[in-house]
Amino acid sequence: MLRMEIKSILLVEDDPDLRSIMQSELEDLLGVRVVVAEDGAVAYRKARNQNFSLIVTDFKMPKVTGGQLISALRENEMNEETPIILYSGFIEEAKKNIEGMYRGLTFVEKPCPMEDFIKIIKNAFKNKTEKPKKKADAGFLNIFIDSTIFTLKNLCGCTKVAHKDVGRFEEKLPEVKVAANLNVLSQYFSGIITISFPEKTYLNILSFINDEEEKGITEENMDFAAETLNIIYGQAKRDLTAKGFDLQKVIPNVMGETSYHTFEEKLIKSDTILIPFETDMGQLYMNIYLKPGKG
Repeated sequence: MLRMEIKSILLVEDDPDLRSIMQSELEDLLGVRVVVAEDGAVAYRKARNQNFSLIVTDFKMPKVTGGQLISALRENEMNEETPIILYSGFIEEAKKNIEGMYRGLTFVEKPCPMEDFIKIIKNAFKNKTEKPKKKADAGFLNIFIDSTIFTLKNLCGCTKVAHKDVGRFEEKLPEVKVAANLNVLSQYFSGIITISFPEKTYLNILSFINDEEEKGITEENMDFAAETLNIIYGQAKRDLTAKGFDLQKVIPNVMGETSYHTFEEKLIKSDTILIPFETDMGQLYMNIYLKPGKG
């Protein structure tokens, strides 16, 4: 029965020896295809357009942690309901950070005999939890700021991050070359979140992620702007959900230089907030436009 339910597994583990052993054992014992990733960034790229029957991930990893990966996966329709096993030697720390925040999540401490691990996999398919709903309160702006800082430090390799004074978006940003936006919708408010990058900043971050120098913005590498915004939104959504805002799932939209500056004109005419961020890799910007809902 289990073999019929499980067709593919995404295994995310930064230890190459353990990754190889687990891949081999899972394929032999379950007779399924096991796709491997050495960190959360690689895992997200593989999972954003492919549905997996099960995801097994470490917690402490370079670039994108297990917690960040889980947050991003739960915002992607491909794997929003996929059972996830968080397999870590730091299980108590993992529980302290994310337990109870995501449905379909099982915690397993390393090391675990494969015979027991197979039983845990079977149990992971039994039930799915409901999203918590609590009374809403304010503070979403600071949540998005904190989420952006956290993502820039933990995903993008920025060691120094600070945001400047928050103010109304009144003047164009001619230095922006690539951006991403997404619609935000809940019963309490709706709006648009945008993140935008000057070329130098974007290429510095992308070079860190890919471990090689990126010399220009292309159609192929522009998607990273959307990936970054998706992870920021996932982190913020987790905290907003805990405060009672039941935000709907969204898909980021990528914009090149021309389309961004056309869109920018609409933001300036609206009551849009501008949040500049200074990092050691360069400056970038977030725009937030919100209007009250009926809740």
